[in-house]
Amino acid sequence: MSVWLARVVEVIFWWGACLGVWLISLSAISGQELLVSVIVSLPCGVVALVGRLAASNRWGLRPSWLKGLAVVPFAIVNDAFQVIFQVFRSPGREGEFIRIPVNGGAGDGPTADGRRAVATMLTTLTPSSIVADIDPDSGEALVHVISVRGPHMERVAAR
Repeated sequence: MSVWLARVVEVIFWWGACLGVWLISLSAISGQELLVSVIVSLPCGVVALVGRLAASNRWGLRPSWLKGLAVVPFAIVNDAFQVIFQVFRSPGREGEFIRIPVNGGAGDGPTADGRRAVATMLTTLTPSSIVADIDPDSGEALVHVISVRGPHMERVAAR
């Protein structure tokens, strides 16, 4: 695949992702909203490509890393309720930082960079955890977590 064609495909991917986020956030989809979202999402896709090129990021992705996406909808709802109720139960609780080894996240190169990016995305999608850093040498993630019952996305993402 030529570089030009690969960049067109990437812009289309980012355009679709931005469009999807926009449409998911709407309470009702009208013709005008759909038209505006289709048009406005395209420059967002171009900006995403330009940003990735400016940061010199090259990611090699494996579909198996995205298995954790199946758990995300349940984890978001579960974590949101638990985080909200935790504020009422123990308002002074601040959570804690933990270190988790990310399988395949150590080293340099597109595959390790992609693995760290996917692990960061999956972990940070839920309200109870956020990745503060991933050491590229060890592949170990520093994650701030609030203890919840249910799926721990930081562990799911690191597998």
